[in-house]
Amino acid sequence: MSVAGPETSPQLFVVDSQVAYAHLPSGRHRRKPSALQMFLFLLVGLALLGVVIEGCFIYYLYNKTQVGTTMSQIGAKETTRAQPATQRKPSAHLSGSTSPKEGTMIIQWDNINSTATFTYQMDYKNGLLIVPEEGFYYLYSKVSTPEWTYVKFMRKTKAYDKPIELMHSKRFSYHDGRPAVNETFLGGIFHLMPKDEVYVTLGRKMKQLNTESFIGIFMLY
Repeated sequence: MSVAGPETSPQLFVVDSQVAYAHLPSGRHRRKPSALQMFLFLLVGLALLGVVIEGCFIYYLYNKTQVGTTMSQIGAKETTRAQPATQRKPSAHLSGSTSPKEGTMIIQWDNINSTATFTYQMDYKNGLLIVPEEGFYYLYSKVSTPEWTYVKFMRKTKAYDKPIELMHSKRFSYHDGRPAVNETFLGGIFHLMPKDEVYVTLGRKMKQLNTESFIGIFMLY
């Protein structure tokens, strides 16, 4: 008969439902964005919105500029077609005066067409400049004489029997070691008619300085 060893008792496990279970962390909890992060997100959003708006605005201006340029070119072409080319108006400038002819005090001028002396659409005869058409003209003159004398800018017109005085001189002289020089400057705007004659006269005859005296006229409108 065999001898049996001690019997092994079965192990019993008792589960206590009252024991608290240790919960393992299931993962990281998400943090709520801070106020600073929200502010930065807002700034970035506003910046992107501003870029979009600016792009739209630039595109609008570009299209508007293109349309305006096209209309300007069309308008310029129409204006060029409608308006005639600007024409040069009657004018004259004479210099190099000589003594008045016998029996008259009208100053005589050298009628030489050059860069310094010219007549354009205007006749000159015996000291007289003849106006070609009605309009407003600027008249001017400078007379240099070794002695003082009265100087007048005169006008002859068919509307009056006698010449009309337009301007007269005021005395001006200077001394700089040379012989005394008397200079008279006259200038003004006048309404003239066709065939009017304008000229400069002296109060008495004398020899003038040839290179320092001149007369001129040009039409304004």
